[in-house]
Order: sequence, then structure tokens, then C-alpha cells
Amino acid sequence: MLNPLKNIDQLRKELIAQFNLIESGIMNFELTDKIIKNGIGFFPYGSGLLGSDIVNLPQNGIMILGQDFGTECYLTQKVIDEGEVGNKTYNNLTNAIPVKDQANYFLTNLLIGLRIPPAKMTGKNPVLDQPEANKKYLDACFSFFEKQLLATNPKLIVVLGAVPFKAILQHYGCGTFSSFKENSPETQNYTISTNDKQYKIIAIPHPSMWHFNLNKNSQDKTIKLIQKLSK
Repeated sequence: MLNPLKNIDQLRKELIAQFNLIESGIMNFELTDKIIKNGIGFFPYGSGLLGSDIVNLPQNGIMILGQDFGTECYLTQKVIDEGEVGNKTYNNLTNAIPVKDQANYFLTNLLIGLRIPPAKMTGKNPVLDQPEANKKYLDACFSFFEKQLLATNPKLIVVLGAVPFKAILQHYGCGTFSSFKENSPETQNYTISTNDKQYKIIAIPHPSMWHFNLNKNSQDKTIKLIQKLSK
């Protein structure tokens, strides 16, 4: 088994090495310092991918896993228009996670890189509709996902939305998922096996859509679930 990676700089080097091995017609992978936000992770508003800080990675905490970054223009424009305060994903997550526990969270995406227009900026990533055609890219994404698991050893993976959750369950052959209407986050019980370890994994509705998809009671239940998991 690989030695655990101790800081974000080492993990970033693994990221570069992994994605230098592939070329993808659907996703661009770029390292830039255009957008630097507070936080730890390979995620919008986490400094791991787009920033330059060398920081220690959280250990035995909670991994928050999204789908992807969208397109470069979409991601950049949202930051320009909204900043951290106005971004619903960031705002809902940071409101749900107790401040004292935020250092125990590692934020990342399953699919690394930026979508190439004219791909839609949001919604299901097109590579997931054609997994065989994009096998090399998806293998690289899952390989880097496993390196992040090894580096942070999370006690729990919380997936944002059904799309990346279904992709993970299919990849690791550890269950099926239909919809949040039929599966309550409180009753989900899944594990994935990799790195000679087992990792508990659940899914919650994507925070950017809570105001559309969840009534106030369901939002409160989701927030309370996250806070419970933080303990």
C-alpha cells in the first residue's frame, strides 16, 4: 500500500502526475491560481486544486464529494458574481457544518478538470453517459479519488447529489440508488472497498438545490444529519 500523503502539496503533485498521463476530449485539466479561496480540498472554495498553500490534510474526518467543477467560465463567473457568500453550495454547506468542525472536512470532486464548452455547465457530466468511451479519463479520476482517500483516511464520505453517488456505487459494485424520495440519508448504509480498507459512504441532496428540492423540514433534517456526522 502507498505511504499516506501528508500535505496538500504532495497530493497536488500526485494529481499532476496522474493527469499528465491522459488526454481527454471532454474535460480540460488545468492548474491555475486565478481562484483562491479558504478551505482544504480539490473543490470550488477549497484551496487544494486552485490555490498554492501547503497545509496538512485532515485525518479521520469527513470527505465531501461533489461531481465536478463545471466549465472554467461558469466557475469563474460564479465567483465574480456571487463570491463565497452568494454561492448556494458553499453557503449551505458552511451553514450546515459547525464552525468548530470545519477543519475536519476535506472537500473534493469525483471528476477532476473543467468541462469543455459546449458541454452544459451544470447537471450530469457527459462523460458519465459514455463511460466506455471515456474509460481512461474515468480511471484516472477514480485513481486520484483513491489517493485522496489514502491521504485523508476519512471516517465517512458524504456525496453531494445522486449523479456522483450512482457512479461510485457502480464503479465499486457496492449497491444501487434510485432517488432521494425512496432513500432517506438517515437510512443509507453503503461501504466501498479500496486501498485494503472499507469506507462508509452516504449521499445527500446537492446543497445548490436545497431551496428547490427540499421543503424546510427536509432541509432542517439534512442539516441536522451533517451536524450529527460532525461529532
